[in-house]
Formats: sequence, structure tokens, C-alpha cells
Amino acid sequence: MKRFFILLMILLLVGCKNEEEVAQEEADLILYSGHSEELTNFYVKEFQEQSQLTVKTVLGSGNEMIDAAKTNKDTLPGDVIIGVGSDTLDLNHEMLAPYTSETLDKIDDGYDDLDKNWIGDFKIPMVIIYNKQIMSEKDIPTTWDDLLNEKFKGQIAMGEPTVSGSAYTQLVTLLRRFKEENMGWDFIEDLLVNMEGETLENTLDIPLKVHEGEYMLGVTLESYAYEYLQQNNNLGFVYPDDGTTARPSGVALLKDGHHLENAEKFIDFILSAKAQQAVAENFYRRPTHVEVGDPSELTPSEEISLVEYDYQWSTTYHAQILEKWADMKESMGD
Repeated sequence: MKRFFILLMILLLVGCKNEEEVAQEEADLILYSGHSEELTNFYVKEFQEQSQLTVKTVLGSGNEMIDAAKTNKDTLPGDVIIGVGSDTLDLNHEMLAPYTSETLDKIDDGYDDLDKNWIGDFKIPMVIIYNKQIMSEKDIPTTWDDLLNEKFKGQIAMGEPTVSGSAYTQLVTLLRRFKEENMGWDFIEDLLVNMEGETLENTLDIPLKVHEGEYMLGVTLESYAYEYLQQNNNLGFVYPDDGTTARPSGVALLKDGHHLENAEKFIDFILSAKAQQAVAENFYRRPTHVEVGDPSELTPSEEISLVEYDYQWSTTYHAQILEKWADMKESMGD
């Protein structure tokens, strides 16, 4: 899959020239984006019209963008990376360059890196999505603890944390609900049992599979859930009463880029009130800019039980957390 992705990227951008020539001569900015194609194209169109600069984009999941930027740093050096979870950016800080945006003082507290390696462009709560056609109203879960109900055994769709950055954030969110670490892992073990040890590598499949009735419910991002709800009215979602997190997706400079000034302009653009307002209205994302409100279609943030996400803890113990998770899953097959 990765070889196909890299080959596709080269075919799209190279033509008769090598990758480095394309990056430096044919574009004013190389953008690696983990956002959807629709959102990425929206950003690029607006920025190109405003700046009169040309942008070449590389698309994929957040983890794919990190891998591609590392692999191609000499042949296809990216300037900016967006649409990648803050955990993933923290874990790969060595490939980023710090930047203090002109808009930084307008970004909500806690939605930027202390070392200024990344800045959050959206807040994305974790939610529980469910199929209204196969679940009675009285059974709709309202807390994370409700996921342990035996009637949901084998009916919960959740991403694989060793593959998906958002699934890792969900794992940490569930762990950090408890003051004692062992209690958190006891919950995760019980949850894995109720999930019958199954996870999905592609988190974008979660709303689809719940919609199709393959699962009764799933754990996903608000943005995934709401975008899918626009076309499928048999889905619903809840913000757990016992607390959920609103992890940001982030934007960052890539230190190996060749268009630093243009990259800084792009970051300032997407963090501006105008751009954040447009994205809130068209893509139902919660802005990090303090002067831009939540989309009217979404539940106001003050009505959601939001808890702080400990980025430092999640990054520091990333390897140990994933190792323990993998061991738990493996032991279920014994």
C-alpha cells in the first residue's frame, strides 16, 4: 500500500522532471495534508486566490503524511503538514520547525505546542456513534462505561491505536478517566473483551460500518460522525457524560521545506478568523480561533463534558501504552 501511495504521489507531481525539480520550480508551496480532499482543496483554492502562489498537495491519512514526508524529505521536501493529530506531531517533533504565527495570541489556550512546533487548527471531540435503526432509544449509551454492557458484545467499532492516531487518542482518553492507572487498564481489558478483541485499521470505515449495521455503535471523531450524518439519517451520536476530549488536529512547518516564507503565510492564512469561519460554516469543524464560534449545527462546547487531554503524558508513554495494548489483544487470542 505504501509503495502504491508513494508511486501515485510521484506520478501526480513529477511528469518529465524529477521530484526535487517539481518541488522547487513548479510550485511555491508543497503541502502534505491528512485532511479530506474536499477540505484540502478548499484551503488551497482560497489561499492561491489570496496569495497568487501555487500549491502542490500530497494527500493521505495523518500517519501516511508523516511517513511520506520522512521518506521523501530529500526528493520531495514538504513545506507544511496539516490534518495530523497533535499526538502524532509531538511524536515526530524532530521533523518539524518551530513557528510563532501572527495569529497565535488568538488561539485558545492549550491548543498549541509549548515549543511552537505545531498549532491546532480544529478541536475535534471524541464521540460514540450509533445506528438508530437497530438500537432502541433506551439502550443508547450515554457514558463510556455503557460500552461494557453485554448487549453490545461484538457490536462496537473502534480504531486500532497502533495504526491510527485518532484511535490512540481515544485509548488515552479512556485510560486517563481514572485516577489510578490500573483502573484505566482494567476498563480497557473489559472493553476489549466486549469488542471481542477486534479493531479497525481504517477509522474512516467506522461511520460506514455502523450505518450499514455491521456494528451497533462505534467510537469516532465528531467531524467524521457529523459529516456522515449529513447523508445518512439513521445514525446518531452522543458526547459521553463522563467526559470526552477535544484533541486538535495540527498544522506545522516541515524543517526540510524549501519555501519557508510561503509556508508561514499558509499557516497564518488557515489560522486566520476568516479561514476558520469559512471552514466552520462549510465543514462543521470547531475552530481554535477565539473570535470564531462553533458551527451552529453542533452542540455548543459549553454543553459538552470536556476534560483536558494530557499531551505530555500521551507522548511520553506512547511506546509503553501501545505495547501494553498489543499484549492485551494478543492474550485474548491465547
